[in-house]
Amino acid sequence: MRHTLLLSLLLIVACLSGVASGVNVMVSSDITSAMVPGTITFTGSVIGNETAVNDWSWQFFRMGDPSSATQIPGSGMIVTKTFERPGTYRAVLYTIVDGRNFQSQPYDVIIYERDFVPDPKFEATPVSGTAPLTVRFTDTSPGTPTSWHWTFGDGATGTGQTVTHTYTEPGKYSITLSIQNPAGKYTKTYFDHITVNLPPKAAYSANRTSGEIPLAVSFHDESTGGITTWNWDFGDGTTSTLQHPSHTYTRKGTYTVTLTVENAYGVATIAKNNLVNTGTNPVVDFTADQQSGGSPLTVQFTDISGGIPTQWRWEFGDGKNSIQQNPTHTYTHPGTFRVTLQASGANIAGSLSRTGYIVVRDRPTAVFDAENTFGPAPLTVRFSDRSEGGPEEWRWEFGDGYGSSGRHPDHTYTKEGTYSVMLTIQNADGSDWHQKTDYITVMGPTMTPEVMARGAVANDLVLNDTADPILPSPTLNITLDIPMVPPRDLLREYLQLILAVLGL
Repeated sequence: MRHTLLLSLLLIVACLSGVASGVNVMVSSDITSAMVPGTITFTGSVIGNETAVNDWSWQFFRMGDPSSATQIPGSGMIVTKTFERPGTYRAVLYTIVDGRNFQSQPYDVIIYERDFVPDPKFEATPVSGTAPLTVRFTDTSPGTPTSWHWTFGDGATGTGQTVTHTYTEPGKYSITLSIQNPAGKYTKTYFDHITVNLPPKAAYSANRTSGEIPLAVSFHDESTGGITTWNWDFGDGTTSTLQHPSHTYTRKGTYTVTLTVENAYGVATIAKNNLVNTGTNPVVDFTADQQSGGSPLTVQFTDISGGIPTQWRWEFGDGKNSIQQNPTHTYTHPGTFRVTLQASGANIAGSLSRTGYIVVRDRPTAVFDAENTFGPAPLTVRFSDRSEGGPEEWRWEFGDGYGSSGRHPDHTYTKEGTYSVMLTIQNADGSDWHQKTDYITVMGPTMTPEVMARGAVANDLVLNDTADPILPSPTLNITLDIPMVPPRDLLREYLQLILAVLGL
């Protein structure tokens, strides 16, 4: 009986010792890395203790340099330390709790040399030209950056060490590059770094194109792009440098009229073959401001018939018609259309048909998917463009403030959350966009086996290489009204009971 009671006493003491050993000392900090000289604030905490912490003492030393150890006794729960040399520093917190000494696990921070800090720099080729202008950007930043985010100044963004971007509109564009490495994240803007100019585009019209000689024709320049010079060739050996010249044809014949225009960024030419007919009967003729594009396509038709017609009938090839002289018509469906104009007047009567004159294509339709749409952070997702209609430009918005102008980009999500993704596409026939709401789900980082093992110990789980973990029993919904008794008082009561039983 005595042996049994003594054994019980030993078990009780061991149990209470386990309670005391449940004290856990932990360390955290406001940042985990900095540049020389780096100042970091450390905070200690204790859990599992029965009484207040009697002492907080810190020790810091530079890894690989034992002589750098610095003791800060009695410094309190929070301490701020400035590190003057680069390297990895280890912090250990020593405490006195419940009359016993406890210490934290080692806690490491990194102090970087200043030349390790990334300075955003890049090269762009070319930095100027006419639209559309495709520019290649290459990061040249020192400090070995590990991630890059570009803002191109026209609303588009990109990621990666080397990217290309096409500017479609004239103007000056500022480039912002954000880079990051373990020392931190840094951003720099290069203002008005890219200059996109508008190339010249030659266009003109004529008030008449046929009649008896002498035939006076007025030409009207309709070119765009800030034109500075005009050169006309009327096809009969005469020229002009006026913007809106008039010319009189005095010999019978058929003439091709050519206009060459120039601005600060280039030269453009337009030639209309056999435009003017003189000494013959007036003929029916017409032009259109555009002959192809995506649906719906709106076209402005212009009658340029000779003989001053007074009546017109247009057939646009899609079942619609008009009796206006210069009608505007919208094609709502893709296809190839034949256009016919019948014109009549005192000196003219006839018709002209042009087969396949108008070509209407489908506008692009945005479609995309992703290889994976959920997983733990960091989650790298490959997006694939599945759009129809031959898109030529892509703009992705990944929902976390980043984007890309690539066709099939990869993007890494670093934070837990749910993200909507949008793709905008464009070509010469139009644009379209498609958004998938809450498309990507990023979960918290997956625990490593080491972390899982620590968590298991913290929850009184037993893990080893030869046995399955012993899990806690399922929780039972039982309510007990048990008064809280401090462990030391509980021990005292058990000792008194045992001594009374033993007659001691």
